Amino acid sequence: QLAQAQANVTAAQAKLDQLQNPSPADVAAAQAQVASAEAALAALKTPSQNDLLMAKSDVDKAKAALDRAQADYDRIGGATNPMIGALPQSVNLQQASLDYQKALAAYNAKLNPTDSQLKQAQATVEQAQAQLAKLQIPSPNDLKAAQASVDQAGAARDLAKANLDNAVIRAPFDGMVTHVDFDLGSFAPAGRTILGVADIS
Repeated sequence: QLAQAQANVTAAQAKLDQLQNPSPADVAAAQAQVASAEAALAALKTPSQNDLLMAKSDVDKAKAALDRAQADYDRIGGATNPMIGALPQSVNLQQASLDYQKALAAYNAKLNPTDSQLKQAQATVEQAQAQLAKLQIPSPNDLKAAQASVDQAGAARDLAKANLDNAVIRAPFDGMVTHVDFDLGSFAPAGRTILGVADIS
C-alpha cells in the first residue's frame, strides 16, 4: 500500500513537472501538428495544380471505364435482355458508374471545397494551435489541479506510512517475547493479553 502511494506521488509529480517544463520533443510534435493542419487548410483553399491534374486524371480513367462497361452492357442487349441482371456486364456497369461518381465528387471537392470542409479544417488548425499553446504556457487552473494532485497523493502516502507505523507493536521496554496467545491473521479482542514480554536482564 505504501509502495502504491509512493508511485502515485511520483506519477503526480511527473505530470506537474511535464506541465511546467514540457519536453522539447512534445513541443516539436505539437508544432508539427500545427504546421500539418495549416498546410491541409491551405491545400483545401487553393489546391495545387498537380492535385487538380491527378483528380482530373482519375475522373478521365473512371469515365473511360464507364464507357467500356456501358458498351459491354449494350453489346449483350442492355435493358432489353431478360437475363441482364444476372450477367457480369450489369454488375460491371454499376461498379463503373459508382467509381465515376466518386472520382467526379473528389475532383469537384478539390475545385470547390464545401463550407463544412473548410470549417472542419479550420477547427483542426485551431485545435492544434490550442494544444501547442497549452504545452508552452499551461493554464493556472491546470497547474493548480496538478499541484493539488501532488499534494493529495503526498497526503495519501503520509497516511499509508502512518498506518504502517501504527501497525507495528512496540514493547515499552527491551526484553524477550515469552508467549504469544493468538494466531497470525486473527483479530485480537480489546483488553485481552495476546503476548508477554519479559525483561531478562
